Amino acid sequence: MERRKLSEEGIEIMIDFLKLWKIYQLIGVGDKAVIPVVVQDVATKEVLMLGYVNARALIYALKNKVATFWSTSRNELWVKGLTSGNTLELIEVRINCEQNSLLYLVRPVEKCGACHTKDKNGEYRKSCFYRNIDVSTNCLEFVNQNERRSKMRYRRKFRRRLIWWELLQARQQGLKSRDGKWYRRKKDTPWERMEYDEISGWVPATQATSPRAVNSRLM
Repeated sequence: MERRKLSEEGIEIMIDFLKLWKIYQLIGVGDKAVIPVVVQDVATKEVLMLGYVNARALIYALKNKVATFWSTSRNELWVKGLTSGNTLELIEVRINCEQNSLLYLVRPVEKCGACHTKDKNGEYRKSCFYRNIDVSTNCLEFVNQNERRSKMRYRRKFRRRLIWWELLQARQQGLKSRDGKWYRRKKDTPWERMEYDEISGWVPATQATSPRAVNSRLM
């Protein structure tokens, strides 16, 4: 939960490049297989969220005129707004050229928020895309100026939490620290340098794929 909170409310880049692989591992192929669907406000044209849909979810959405998805975390039908009240009326469904992704054009009911996260006022955010990538600082930045925070202060706090988590994982895996770097040695093999990857945890340095790990190899 702590890691998810940092991902959703922080300014550190923690992109989950393994999302599609995780979906495949959970859902697999067959009648539950999913494709991505982008959700856009039909009036303002703002992109509100990205979800996943299978045949069952799409049929329900078309029949009931409400944005419906297949939850890739719970592996079940997800009718948007059924529990949160943030209902999105479905106006039109478009399909891409290769017929492997969809676009829901929706109308938010009673100006509700589409994202499950909340701003500092306790209100559901209108869109899931509430941060952008600031290339000058290699951080995320909140689009809403009222939510922006001190990057230096936040990064110090974030680094303390992340370092604690990395150390805990390193000890559990039996890694050894030498010259500020971490190494692992299997039986009858030389020492192998390990790198902490925000996506996969401790992996051989050459296999780390997260932005921070890749940047550390380039520097």
